[in-house]
Amino acid sequence: MICTALTMLFVSCAHPVPAPYFVNNEFGGGCVLGDLYLEDLGGIRTVTYSPDGKREGLCRDPLCTHEYARDGLCPDVAAFGTKSFATDGTRLYFASIIMRQNNAGLKRGIYSILPDGEDFKMLYEGEIAPNNSWDLAVSDGYLYFEEGHYKVDYNPLTDRTEISDQYGAIVRIPVDGGQAEQLTEEREGVGTTIAADENTLCLVRVGRDGDSILERIDCETGETVPIPLPGDFESVWPRFVDGALYLAAANSRTVKADRGDGTAAHMSGQDWFLYRLTGDGWECLAESESRFVFAGDEVWFVREGDAEYLGTRAFPTGRGSETAERDIFDTHARRLFRLDLGTGEGAELPLNRDIDPSESVELIAVGETVVYMMLSDPHLLLEGSPSKTLVCAKRDNLSVIWRCEP
Repeated sequence: MICTALTMLFVSCAHPVPAPYFVNNEFGGGCVLGDLYLEDLGGIRTVTYSPDGKREGLCRDPLCTHEYARDGLCPDVAAFGTKSFATDGTRLYFASIIMRQNNAGLKRGIYSILPDGEDFKMLYEGEIAPNNSWDLAVSDGYLYFEEGHYKVDYNPLTDRTEISDQYGAIVRIPVDGGQAEQLTEEREGVGTTIAADENTLCLVRVGRDGDSILERIDCETGETVPIPLPGDFESVWPRFVDGALYLAAANSRTVKADRGDGTAAHMSGQDWFLYRLTGDGWECLAESESRFVFAGDEVWFVREGDAEYLGTRAFPTGRGSETAERDIFDTHARRLFRLDLGTGEGAELPLNRDIDPSESVELIAVGETVVYMMLSDPHLLLEGSPSKTLVCAKRDNLSVIWRCEP
């Protein structure tokens, strides 16, 4: 029996169970679990991507009508507003406004569901203010989010809504549900960005002067330590990777070009910077004209070239027959890079021949074995033709698995 036990021990040590691949805080409040990517951009039903294709909704019951009054609680009921997702590698969690006709105040529910759509349940329901942060962070068995309230003397039915009329605090609940634990003092203003790692929080909040303030909080002691930012930025997002604190920061930029008739064409964009906090302060790891996409212990991004003005075209605004002119540029966003956060080594990834040289690349999410991208051809846009294509490609060689309309 002893020999058998030792043999089983050696076998288990030789073949450790690999940790699940998952990434939180992706574009649109989504998350990645394995190769499954969940996205919510304000619609009632969540959009999910997988190597098998794109589909809407989390509910897998073919007989469900997604109507609360008829089928009860369902992840796709119309009572749910915009969702924000997170995962711990096992379950999916989302926070959503609950839109009820008989409720004068705003409520937000926290829910849990298995990736296959089974075992859907509510974990918590709490108050929010209109400008509350959508962030939902998960770490070490807890879900973190912001609760907000109006000030006592504020009347939302008659007064104009301002962030200064609201106050909020960061709370957490166990991933299985339970009593909420308030972690920070109630502060004026809401809209805090949250990153969580074991028993540590990093928050980005807006101060009285409108500047971003980065703080590190010990959830056990409540000790709060301010961290100076590496510069002045319009937007900053903290996140933890393997215990290290990273910061993605962005500022707006505008590209101008001569239309040839004495007037100027304009293109709005952003400059992005990726930092890591060290004992000596912030270290800049990369710069880009596109957002950084985290993928486990890697970061992916697309670099642009010199913007090329192609022309100006009138497009419908959606208000009757009204149109508005739009300047069209080719950003030449076709250089894809991957940065290893462990070694600091970076590499440019050649695009597969499945991607046309005229197509610009926008990264959406990076799964365990696949990459989701949006391809766009500005020359087709100038002609008034459909110009965007959603793509799922293999992570190792970027060969396209499927294409579909956005």
